[in-house]
Amino acid sequence: MERDVEKLKSYLAGAGVREVVHPSNTEFLSHLDGVYRWLERWRLPAHVKLAGLFHSVYGTQAFEEFSMPLSRRGEIRALIGEAAERLVYAYCALTYQSLGESLRSGGAPRLWDRFEERPLPVTGREYTDLLWIKLADILEQDARARAEVAPEQTIGIRYGWKRLAERLGGAALESWREVYGPAK
Repeated sequence: MERDVEKLKSYLAGAGVREVVHPSNTEFLSHLDGVYRWLERWRLPAHVKLAGLFHSVYGTQAFEEFSMPLSRRGEIRALIGEAAERLVYAYCALTYQSLGESLRSGGAPRLWDRFEERPLPVTGREYTDLLWIKLADILEQDARARAEVAPEQTIGIRYGWKRLAERLGGAALESWREVYGPAK
């Protein structure tokens, strides 16, 4: 089923995301929309793009300035669909340590659910979708930052995520190079 993205943005605005400043020094809704636009640029399936638009609405390990209660999962599921909401939950629940270890191992993902304090099972397809969303999140923030500050100030830890772009390949790696330039 096709979702009306403008209505979804209005829903998010009504939920209060316009009043929140994201760590990328922009309005939180602008960041969510920017992640959506990266995923749209890569022509990913609708459920992945919608998950990107809502990617951190339950809060993440690093971003708790806005956090819808998990009791609203059913409401979000009704808005964006089951597959998209499952990705949103997984994105918000996973620990960065478990994501980093999964990337480094190159094998099956072994993600950890910080909400439930237990393993976070995802399929191979869901893991790949989560990686696309994470890459869009990183690039959206750093592309904006590079426009506002010296490029060397945005690289730092982000190059640790280059492995993610390499794993996805193709458009992901091209986009990485567009934001960060050629690898040194």
